[in-house]
Amino acid sequence: MLPTQIGRRLAGLWLLATPDGAPECRGIEVRPNESGRGFGARLIFWSPGRLGCTTRSSDIVRVELDAHASDDGRLVFQGAVPRMHEQDEPVELVVDLSGTDRHSASLRHRGVTRDVALTYSELEPAEDLVRE
Repeated sequence: MLPTQIGRRLAGLWLLATPDGAPECRGIEVRPNESGRGFGARLIFWSPGRLGCTTRSSDIVRVELDAHASDDGRLVFQGAVPRMHEQDEPVELVVDLSGTDRHSASLRHRGVTRDVALTYSELEPAEDLVRE
């Protein structure tokens, strides 16, 4: 659960991109908890559509994340991505909260850590409908 002050600041949908702005097929949702106390966070991801990660060719998968502050003031999200017939894959996103509408972060998934940026978005990626 996120502290209320940080939850209010991050409430909404944040899409991940490479540091140079190329979209990834992932994001973070921050929403008030159903109990009305604090905020929860979920990692979201999808398969790219014909236009890349700005559209999607699959349903959006949501994974609950735990959050805590690190010693240096960054916010750490941690969770596990479920995999069929395999062990869950740990995922960690460490976010620098010094930005306003864009935050620098590092993403660790499948044993690889890389720099990403979180950018606020009003909308989820649209489903890429192919009409035959």
